[in-house]
Amino acid sequence: MLFDPVNIVEELQKEREKALLDEVQRILLEDAITEGNITERIQKKSKEEASLLEISKVSHLIFSKKEIKAICVKYRLRFLDSKRFKGKIPYEAILKVKEFERKHQTEVRYFKIIAPAESFKLEDNLKDPLLFAELGSGKYCLLHQWGSDMEWHQKLLLFPFRNIKTLGIYTASLAILITLFLPASFMPEFYQKTIGLVFFYKAFSCFILTGLLFTFSLIYGIKSSKDFSENVWESKYFN
Repeated sequence: MLFDPVNIVEELQKEREKALLDEVQRILLEDAITEGNITERIQKKSKEEASLLEISKVSHLIFSKKEIKAICVKYRLRFLDSKRFKGKIPYEAILKVKEFERKHQTEVRYFKIIAPAESFKLEDNLKDPLLFAELGSGKYCLLHQWGSDMEWHQKLLLFPFRNIKTLGIYTASLAILITLFLPASFMPEFYQKTIGLVFFYKAFSCFILTGLLFTFSLIYGIKSSKDFSENVWESKYFN
């Protein structure tokens, strides 16, 4: 009440509660500003150089550019600046970046993302994005992964698209399978007389079929503006 005696201890406790409330609000505001700053840095390419950290002191997963390229080529993924990513960066990723920066007393200025090519074009594609911080010297630190896992058969389906060598292996294997199960009735009568002639006919057919499949695949790739994963894993262009 207005005219009740004043208890100094109670007044001090009220002041402390107010101070604590102000401190909480200040911390929340600082966190919001920090998270907003992180989001902006992820979405915009920084003009500053990548953060240089002592690799031995980084507890996160560290990968070299060579290792990243191998995975991108194998699964036909892109490794591009985070600003090109069209999907939504989840809040969990922002928290991972904030924790990383707090732990290592640094500010990450250069982010990269591994994702399928369509993730850098379509807003609603969330397949397998991985967010990296560039540490310099060709090293990248994995900060966060989100989205759905890649199906087990993707590695097999994408094998021929890795490079010209894998395309050759794929077309040759396909030609061998086709000619191996080719019924004898499909062969000219002359080649059906002996096993040797049958083998020669199938081997020759396999060679011709491999060349045709390989040539057709290359022509189709050129016409549809598709290039091998080995050549486009860092490309910002549609191919």
